[in-house]
Amino acid sequence: MAPTTVWAPAILVNSPYGGSAYGNATIPAGVIANGTLFGIADGTDASNGSFAGVFFHLRAQLFPQTSELEWGPGWNDRCTDSEGVGLATDFNGTQVYSGILGGTGNWSDAAEPHEFDIHPGPGVYAETVYSSNAFRGANSKPVSTCGGAAQSLPAVARGPTVLMSFLDQNGVTTIAFSVPFPEVFHYYLPANSGTWQVDNLSAPGGPGGGWAFSYSPCP
Repeated sequence: MAPTTVWAPAILVNSPYGGSAYGNATIPAGVIANGTLFGIADGTDASNGSFAGVFFHLRAQLFPQTSELEWGPGWNDRCTDSEGVGLATDFNGTQVYSGILGGTGNWSDAAEPHEFDIHPGPGVYAETVYSSNAFRGANSKPVSTCGGAAQSLPAVARGPTVLMSFLDQNGVTTIAFSVPFPEVFHYYLPANSGTWQVDNLSAPGGPGGGWAFSYSPCP
């Protein structure tokens, strides 16, 4: 199956309305072939309900996976999927995009799009892979600063799961790929400002990533 060129997220960051957020992804050595130009960490910030992202320009190759038994010590885990994805740097044009993707002033992340049109270079327009970073419903304790102090909250997460499409003589194959970058986030919520419902996207069954928010003002 032929490789495909993608703009894949290293990290996606939602900020709470009225507050701010910062996220950082760790890039393990060897995960991206010829990927030293990306460094070992990439991050971005957002504020007042906006969402932001860091995207890498990559060549993705789909390959079959099979479990093989061998004598000796080692992991006793079988392949979880029949197909895997190999990533390599695509040196054609800009390699990294980082910036605000929209949403400034939004009370809720519920309407956040699954794909983003980005402008990684002068006169260059590109669409990212399909991801799910929106608020779907509260699955964590809400955070309120009504009548109280500001809150500064850390979070650790797995990378987001995205959809990648590959073309061969039989048509298009689309697979779910979990971005293999550990992520850390920090969220700042101002004093006496409201209550934020929290969707922890890395909770079991979620798409991966940090938190998404839905805000309501203090009574």
